Amino acid sequence: MLKSITVLILVGLLSPLLSFDVNEQEGTCKPTIDFYADNLVSAEIAGQGYAGVADIGDISFSNLNPASFEIKNDAQFYYEYGIKNNVNLFSDIITDGNKTTEYKSGVSAAFAYKFSDYVRAGVIYTAKSSYSIDMGEVYNTHNGEIVETFEISEKRYINSVNVPISYVLDKFRFGIGLNLDIYHSEVNNVYTSYNNIWEGFNGELNFLLFQPKLGAIYSP
Repeated sequence: MLKSITVLILVGLLSPLLSFDVNEQEGTCKPTIDFYADNLVSAEIAGQGYAGVADIGDISFSNLNPASFEIKNDAQFYYEYGIKNNVNLFSDIITDGNKTTEYKSGVSAAFAYKFSDYVRAGVIYTAKSSYSIDMGEVYNTHNGEIVETFEISEKRYINSVNVPISYVLDKFRFGIGLNLDIYHSEVNNVYTSYNNIWEGFNGELNFLLFQPKLGAIYSP
């Protein structure tokens, strides 16, 4: 049986979703929810996590390793659409609140072209990790009566454009993936003012994240 030996090298900037400190205005921008945030399955079709990183497949496999995609004919089209049900993201901690109220359908569309027997390239657009989350309500009271209500919620949208390029030479495959993530989030939350009452605030966060990825596969 043919065995594949794979070396996957991640270079460039590390995702701030996994690295920067979370503040009160961006409570969902952390790995706690990432296990459910991605609305697509193409990155996991070959196995759990990176178990399928050495497999050869269509252009969707380049999400794991840019050296792994193959084009049988001259060109290839790819489309993926997926939805998820609403869940309580922290059900092991609390029994109510923090429930996703809406998941944006995960959409991925790609085109790949075989330039020669050695070079393949493509472009992938992905709408991923997009959701709305209801974090409950907070009240200001006076003499036991509710005088003001704040609804706490967060929304996150991540779109990405990836350009994988693969070069095949005998038993070796080399690849580079040029990935750009477009991040947008909206937050409605509260903070405690000087007189211990809740004050509401809302804000947005927008940034671009460039994450190149290198990959190589050797098949003896």
